[in-house]
Amino acid sequence: MELLEGIVIDGLDNFEARMIVNKVCCSKRLPFVHGAVEGFEGRVMTVLPGHACLKCLYAKIPSKKS
Repeated sequence: MELLEGIVIDGLDNFEARMIVNKVCCSKRLPFVHGAVEGFEGRVMTVLPGHACLKCLYAKIPSKKS
């Protein structure tokens, strides 16, 4: 059985971990759903490897707000 198969749901709390999931999903061509909330802002994005990914959206990891 593969570690990751099907679709992956990302509810992680930091960009470093999200980028790891992004890399694995892209290499295995697995779609995943990215979701994040900070303060009053929230977002949801469906990532389809081969079309778009988090690395495409974020050229570098955003710095943490103080």
